[in-house]
Amino acid sequence: MSFVVRMALREYNTEDDFRQSMARFGERLKRLADEDGFFVKDWTTGEKLDIQSKSVRRQYVQSLVDVKSNENVHNRACHNLWVYNFEVRQARQALMEGRFEPFVETRLANTRYKAAFEYAKSKRRKP
Repeated sequence: MSFVVRMALREYNTEDDFRQSMARFGERLKRLADEDGFFVKDWTTGEKLDIQSKSVRRQYVQSLVDVKSNENVHNRACHNLWVYNFEVRQARQALMEGRFEPFVETRLANTRYKAAFEYAKSKRRKP
């Protein structure tokens, strides 16, 4: 029998693969915190969490994952909305400061969307 748990749009065949993915996700949260001042909350209490702490990051990421059914759908919805609003604020700031393209390049680096962004840039009209 295979182990299958979903996180985002991926399925994992082993528990170890899934744990590694969760750890990488936590590291991305930490990088956003370090570089851009991002923070997360306990979505039940509203308390700001210290994601500099590895154990807090691990608990936070686990609070977003459903193991049995949809037990953490509220946390995931709050997290996704929080990240979306954070990124919109960051993008608006980058636009106002004239650094939108580098901002998008940084955000899309090492993602499946980078090629689409590069393609769009190649098709834009030159002034």
